[in-house]
Amino acid sequence: MNPKSQTQQKSRRLKIALVIALFVAANVALIVWRMNRLSVTVPTSMEREPEPDLTAGVPIQRGRIEDFIQRVKAESLEQSIDNLNFHERLVFRGGVGDMVALYWPHATERCLSNRRLARVFEDLSNLPEADRVKRTEAIFQKHYEDFKGSIEFIMSRWEAGNPPTRVAVAEQFGHGRRSLTSHFWAVCGSLLLVAHFCPAESSIDKYRLMVTLHEDCRSRVDSDPEHLQLPWTEIKNFTRPDLYYINLALWVADRHFDVAQVKRHIPDALNVTTVPLHAWNAHTNAFDFTHQKRGVPTDDERILTTLSVCFDWHDEGDTRFNYEPRQKIISQCWAELRRQISGRK
Repeated sequence: MNPKSQTQQKSRRLKIALVIALFVAANVALIVWRMNRLSVTVPTSMEREPEPDLTAGVPIQRGRIEDFIQRVKAESLEQSIDNLNFHERLVFRGGVGDMVALYWPHATERCLSNRRLARVFEDLSNLPEADRVKRTEAIFQKHYEDFKGSIEFIMSRWEAGNPPTRVAVAEQFGHGRRSLTSHFWAVCGSLLLVAHFCPAESSIDKYRLMVTLHEDCRSRVDSDPEHLQLPWTEIKNFTRPDLYYINLALWVADRHFDVAQVKRHIPDALNVTTVPLHAWNAHTNAFDFTHQKRGVPTDDERILTTLSVCFDWHDEGDTRFNYEPRQKIISQCWAELRRQISGRK
């Protein structure tokens, strides 16, 4: 082999070796790059973000919240609907904001804080519209009849001269934690569901039923004050016009119409504000003791919807305690809804 050929072969071998070396280096670099992308640096205990302290120094309260969440989780939709009329003291620990004293019967706060009601709300939201409307109507009818039946039971006993001899829920409503109070919370909760899932006309019909119930009870008391005046002092707290009916009107208007048209009937002093309805499994909602008293942040990753609400009556016209100024504002709000429906037809 001549020297020229030998030189050419050496040059060719050198080029091949260089190509192979470059190929191997490129593959090694690619593997290292991929490993770096897939690798996760595990921080030491000193580097990890601290877990939020949900107990806020009140582990008993925190434990009650967690226990309630687990009980609701274990229920079916049907069980949660049936159990809406349980007297659950846990569901409402206080007011909102500056913790100003709230006036009876706190229906808005009870509903927005009740994880069981939030569970029903969320489950109904996932149903087809026709099924959702049908189920919601049935829920209201059940709890309205239960509430009305409880009032009938109480008044009939007093009329017959057979009032309760002691304050015992079991004596009046059977065993468990059901009572006139809890039947009221349940019917209020079902009104919230109607406002959000049913046609506006349905909410107006339900509101009229509640007004008629109050009027019928009052007429019954007027016809037999000797026997019925005493139980009426309790019953009327649940049947007379309440701030909750203004909030219901706001929710119906917000869903179906121009909510500003209802708001114009509400005095500025009532202070319409916006609050979230947290999911049943939110670790902390806006009404939990741990949030209101201890500052634990609310679980805002688990919000079902946001609502316009009034939380307190104002002093003008003594609306906190007097029937007439309350009724005037409420009637104006619902009359506006009826006008909106008429204008839509």
